[in-house]
Amino acid sequence: MTTGAVDLAPHDIYFTIGETVGQPGAPFPDGGRAWLYTPPPIFLPEWPALPPSGPGRYTTVAHWWGGTFEYNGTTFCNEKRVSFLEYLDLPTRTPVPLELAVCLAEHYDEYRQLMEPKGWTLREAWDVSATPESYRAYVQRSRGEFSCAKPAYVSLDTAWVSDRTLCYLASSKPAVVQHTGASRILPDAEGLLRFRSIDEAAKALAAAEADYERHGRAARALVEEHFDARRVVASVLERALEPRVAPVPKRQGVDLPRELLADLLDGTGRVADIRRLKERVYRLEMTNGPHRSVVVKRLEPAVAQRTRLVAERWLPALGLGDRCPRVLATAADGASASIWHAFEDLGDETLASDPTPDRVAATVDLIAQLHTRGARHPVLPDARRYTGALGFSYFTANVHDAIAALEALVAAAIEPPPEQAGVTERLLERLVGLRADAARRAQVFEQAGGPDTLLHGDLWTINAFVAATAEGLRAQLVDWDRVGVGPFSYDLSAFLLRFPPEERAWILERYREAVAPAGWRLAAVLELMDLFDTAERGRYANRIIWPALALLRERAAWGFPELAEVERWFRALDQSPVLDVGALTPC
Repeated sequence: MTTGAVDLAPHDIYFTIGETVGQPGAPFPDGGRAWLYTPPPIFLPEWPALPPSGPGRYTTVAHWWGGTFEYNGTTFCNEKRVSFLEYLDLPTRTPVPLELAVCLAEHYDEYRQLMEPKGWTLREAWDVSATPESYRAYVQRSRGEFSCAKPAYVSLDTAWVSDRTLCYLASSKPAVVQHTGASRILPDAEGLLRFRSIDEAAKALAAAEADYERHGRAARALVEEHFDARRVVASVLERALEPRVAPVPKRQGVDLPRELLADLLDGTGRVADIRRLKERVYRLEMTNGPHRSVVVKRLEPAVAQRTRLVAERWLPALGLGDRCPRVLATAADGASASIWHAFEDLGDETLASDPTPDRVAATVDLIAQLHTRGARHPVLPDARRYTGALGFSYFTANVHDAIAALEALVAAAIEPPPEQAGVTERLLERLVGLRADAARRAQVFEQAGGPDTLLHGDLWTINAFVAATAEGLRAQLVDWDRVGVGPFSYDLSAFLLRFPPEERAWILERYREAVAPAGWRLAAVLELMDLFDTAERGRYANRIIWPALALLRERAAWGFPELAEVERWFRALDQSPVLDVGALTPC
């Protein structure tokens, strides 16, 4: 367009799948047009997540040639051939088999003789992509994708991602692809693994294989969050058909509601940058306006409602209103049933990043305050209305429902793959044993469980922030998505398990000392062990239900691997309980 080689007809709005097109610092011109970024869409119902069929190869489908083009005295190469030949020796550096389906026509034998001695497998692209069905089958039979990008995409820092790569990701196949520039939505090593050199490519393949199932789940989650055609197309139509409303700034690569940005920017600010912190959570950095940075999070409506109640009603009622991030703005997602919350940004000082004893102690003191102030408080009936019960009934209900789901799985004769053989029966036997032990555990809860209180529900160290203030260290808790009502042991067990066994004794003792001024006296060690064990096994039973139901309903590929992972948790708890009685002093 800039050189006149392409004559683009005038339009009202211009969309691009190039994330850096028209952005400050882009090393290429914008053609004199204002571009709105949209992620490339993929229709997920046609690309279900599937498990790998055996060891398999990392594959790709590609064109080989593309010529060159010139701009401002520089020649840019548009040929995949050039990129792949730079990685000709990669198969000699990795045990992962690599296959390339490419259109070579009369040059097939020439490149087969060049590449196959190095370890590549070559196929004619038409053999695997002549129809949409054969193309999908080829992608989904693959172990994952390995692909290089056209040199121009790399040198121009376009942050480009192929719609072919989205097909692999949607199929729960890790994709190892060449780095095309910094992106606000593309990860570098989580489901999608990007490389800049042959050494990085070999390491990325090794990393994908070392934790294959996790990368497969992350691959699917990435496309569900950013590339789902139903959301992407809805956003394009919304912006195209409502030109009177200023479009949402798209530099950040995530489709934020206009109402949310309007509240945050207050007419004077602008979004300078955005960074993905984890799935559905982003940090926005802004200039001018009332906020320097905020954290935005996309939530299901019920979760959004209770997290707002935590910040605006329940914690203030306990005198702890400043111990969670403030909710700065909320807005409905125009393309789904989700709700966006914008929170005060607490920075990066999580307890997980720096678990020194003084920071742990400050967090334990806050947990103790939450529990002792919440016990028997008038806020509990309101909290029960919107949250779940996390006491002994949580254990019994989950064990009952997990048994029912696994029994249905056995009755349906749905067999796992060989690597997960017998997992259904082993988990069922374990759960039946827990059900038989329920009466004894219930008696322990009656005697030692203590009063119900307000619980955070997800007390991992990554959800605790500790900052130095003039009055000393001050802890705050984030991610109240699983807030509930129940005994202290549900929270404390999860927190203790985040630390090495040798550190749990002093953390428990700190909690014991912190709750004592409120008149609480914790039970003896053996009873605490039962309380904590019941909390964890109730959580694990809950995690059995959903993969079992997914297998029954849709033969979900991730079902049996997830059941096997839960079985691994049970075994780990068998070998290393929350409390080691030998390391603790009876009380």
